[in-house]
Amino acid sequence: MTLHNRMTAFSFAAVVALAALLPSAPATAAEEVGLQEECVPFRAGFGIHQRCTLYVVYDDGTRVASDHYNRDENGMMYDP
Repeated sequence: MTLHNRMTAFSFAAVVALAALLPSAPATAAEEVGLQEECVPFRAGFGIHQRCTLYVVYDDGTRVASDHYNRDENGMMYDP
């Protein structure tokens, strides 16, 4: 490899390394658009309770579980 080819290869590698260090364009975070609750009934003692999961819904359609809890037959929430 000649000196000229080595310098060209080194220059190319230096440009690629510096480009990797530059900050990329800022990513926009998905906006929170609402909450969604899903409950499933289960028998607890003499009554029917509900096991519930609360989801956060984002504008890009994704949802993330944010809370788990139970509800008794009167609708009161309690931790499992």
